Amino acid sequence: MYNKKMSFALKAFYSENHKERNLLGTSWRFESRRKLINSILNSWEHSNKIVNFLDIGSRDGSFINELNFPYKTTAIDIDPTALLKYKILFPKVIVKILDCNENFPFKNESYDLIFAGEIIKHLINPDQFLSEINRILKPGGLFIGSTPNAFRYDKRIKLLMGNDPKTFSDKTHTQYFSFNSLKNKLENYFSKVIICNHPTNLLNKYFYKLTSSGFIWQAQK
Repeated sequence: MYNKKMSFALKAFYSENHKERNLLGTSWRFESRRKLINSILNSWEHSNKIVNFLDIGSRDGSFINELNFPYKTTAIDIDPTALLKYKILFPKVIVKILDCNENFPFKNESYDLIFAGEIIKHLINPDQFLSEINRILKPGGLFIGSTPNAFRYDKRIKLLMGNDPKTFSDKTHTQYFSFNSLKNKLENYFSKVIICNHPTNLLNKYFYKLTSSGFIWQAQK
């Protein structure tokens, strides 16, 4: 259930954290994620002449700027400063200040493509978020997202040693996903789910649940 007081507190916390770390213009594991996401987009088959694209938790658009996204775009984020920079970078984009913990102000089946990079780990209620994605995604539409592997081997060792995850993870994370828990969560809302691992090396091909830095999914309604 959506908790407005908790959401307000998180919004303030994220705002202060981003200011302290000066995260505009940066993106976690940029290169490994960029290659996989471009590969997914290049193989996506659709017949629409105009693709309606929603960029969730867009920040300042620095990540999307490096991808092949020639679509009609709406960008949403809780940070007005980031969205202003996004608008300067992409003048034709529609930008909206929005808390991703709230219901989206969009009609059912509005978007062909939705991207939520490194968002689900920050949410109060991922189920509400995914339900809303399912609602606004068109039939056959594509939902791409990413999140870190919270149970990589080094983090498992730290957990076994009795450490609190908050001591070795980003302090703004509220959710922690393994490969299995992420796949199960997504399959509750989408008919077809494929999860890729990054970086794409031989070790991650066979031991991805233990060694991959993060997961990138593609899900269809």
